[in-house]
Amino acid sequence: MNQLSFSGEWNPEGAFWKNNVVFFANEDRFEASHYSEPLTIFAQGWSDPAGIKAILDFVAPEVPAPRRFDFKRPASNAEAFAIEDNDIRAIGSGFKTVDFTSESQESMTLNKGLCVRLDDDVLADNPQYEEIYVGALLSLLYRMEFKRAVTALESIATAASKTWNSAASPDDDVAEMLSAAEDASGLANNRLLYGQLAFRTRCACLRVASDGKAAMGAGGLDQLALTLGVSGIRVSGHRYQETATTKGRIVPSAAFSFYGSSENLLDDPTHIKRFITPIEKGQTVRVFRERIGVKVVELGIEFYSRIVAASTVGARVLNIV
Repeated sequence: MNQLSFSGEWNPEGAFWKNNVVFFANEDRFEASHYSEPLTIFAQGWSDPAGIKAILDFVAPEVPAPRRFDFKRPASNAEAFAIEDNDIRAIGSGFKTVDFTSESQESMTLNKGLCVRLDDDVLADNPQYEEIYVGALLSLLYRMEFKRAVTALESIATAASKTWNSAASPDDDVAEMLSAAEDASGLANNRLLYGQLAFRTRCACLRVASDGKAAMGAGGLDQLALTLGVSGIRVSGHRYQETATTKGRIVPSAAFSFYGSSENLLDDPTHIKRFITPIEKGQTVRVFRERIGVKVVELGIEFYSRIVAASTVGARVLNIV
């Protein structure tokens, strides 16, 4: 079994381990007899203090699916926009048949999870420690999922590079990216994801602009979304452990445009989807609690998911230098 070790006192902003070890969880470790209903209920209503689950859902909306499922990935969407005189039926003839080309994809949700071992002496210090560690495991799991979602988005996004400085027009560049994406797919991308560095560079450009751009871009994200004609914008500065001693940014210095829907449909044009298999009673996660020694308790969390680039037409990214 793979093992991750952490050191440091618990605090809401960062490290949360002391004298404990967290493990990758294996599917065969979990038995029904160790199912914890109270901790599962807590996990279902977890407050997500760092916003990691919320931004994961923004980039890769959840779509319920069985363990084995199939979905259709459009090979081309040209048929949906054809406007030649092919809808006129000649006398004695039938209507023309349109073939919407698509590739049927088979897939399967994967069992994912983590475990942590806690000493009774640690638990005795605070009766809520078990909930604290369940939240810590959820944060780790969803951080991994978010990294997968961004990697999937990077893999399908047509890339361009821009230099944002005092002479640049960052919001105009993003508007042009959105327009180019709609020209390619016929569908307006409705979501934008900025890396924190890119968004800071945008703000710095606006602060030194002398031609009215600063006033135009001074509003918050909701105002910017309205100006650019999208339904939502998120800025991410979330990190991950890139090496043993350094942390990397999950979202690079870039601005991504893509389409996303929260309608939970298998075959809509959402670019990145997170297929999830409910475990039981509508639960998407399950928590187990097992005593494995005289003084040690193991907590484990599992869920079933798969992140898929379901549509590959129209996603765009501006890499900001």
